[in-house]
Amino acid sequence: MATTPAPTTGSRFSTMSPDDHGASIWITTALTLVYTILTFAARFVVKRGLYNVDDVILSLAHASRAILALGQWIAIFVALSNGLGKTLTLVSPTQQSQISKAFFASRVLLYLVLALSKCGTLLFLRQIFSQDMRRAWIACNIVVSIAIMWGFAAILAVSVRCSPSHVWLDQGNNHCSNDVLRVKIITIFDVITDCIITALPAYLIWKINMPIKRKFMVLLAFSSRLPVIAFSIAYLMAYSVFIRSGNRGVALSPPIVWQEILLGYSLMSTTIPCLKGFVSQFTTGGMGYTEDLSTGYGASYQMDSIKSKASALKSTTSGSLILRPDPVEYSAYAEYWQKTNQEDGSIHTESSRRMIIQKHVSLTVRHD
Repeated sequence: MATTPAPTTGSRFSTMSPDDHGASIWITTALTLVYTILTFAARFVVKRGLYNVDDVILSLAHASRAILALGQWIAIFVALSNGLGKTLTLVSPTQQSQISKAFFASRVLLYLVLALSKCGTLLFLRQIFSQDMRRAWIACNIVVSIAIMWGFAAILAVSVRCSPSHVWLDQGNNHCSNDVLRVKIITIFDVITDCIITALPAYLIWKINMPIKRKFMVLLAFSSRLPVIAFSIAYLMAYSVFIRSGNRGVALSPPIVWQEILLGYSLMSTTIPCLKGFVSQFTTGGMGYTEDLSTGYGASYQMDSIKSKASALKSTTSGSLILRPDPVEYSAYAEYWQKTNQEDGSIHTESSRRMIIQKHVSLTVRHD
């Protein structure tokens, strides 16, 4: 016996019907907003009272991305209040104009936030290494420059010679020529930059003498941007289908849903490596962990450059000379600075709560 769905009764915030897909946009946008806020809150709780200059800069960068993302979410909510997701026959021309303007603004803010998210991940990676490790700093700075250029290029690509109303017009209109091609090129370089960001930590830490498990955990933390690649491709595919659709009002829902997922996860992925669960992976296996080494503030994590030291000649208890060199020994340890209540006469700028990962090569000369 066939069954039919019960009719919609009562007052509902949003409904899902063949002529109205706004509910999916409401749910996705609200969830990404909440999850992003919770992720940022977790980071600030972990860092509470443990800031140094570098951490303040990174926190300001997080705040700027959050503000821009908030502008994007506001634009989507404005579009939803004007009928975003509904078939165009249910939306007045004035509302269509408001929707197109809000969607246009949200796309510009999307690529701006994505570019800043890439830069945030790279700056955190650079912070792990000390400034004398020139290879790491140069590599991070180069990729940051590439990410910034990509962001500006993406914003220009979706805005130059493109009218906000082009989303309601046919694909062959002159209001935004080659619209899909523009998004394809943006996505290609987006994927390339994220692949570089994911591979860069492996290139920088692979020669450091750390346990393989520790290296794997570092790579796993920074590989949190890999899903961004999948979401970017999904957004491109949904947008391509939307452009070819006959009912633009309803067809606009899937690309906006993927846009919100892409934006929200990209923001969250910049915070994942900063969380305490990731940092704690450095505190086990071949590395010492001490807590009250000095008074300090902040929570930066810095890798020092490899240095080799030859130990002074040692003598045995019999007083004979040590001549034969034993194999080179490697050691790695971490010093973890924790805030204490001591009031010292001088507090050094390096006394922040930081984990310094050092690699030493020592040579011991022995004799028979």
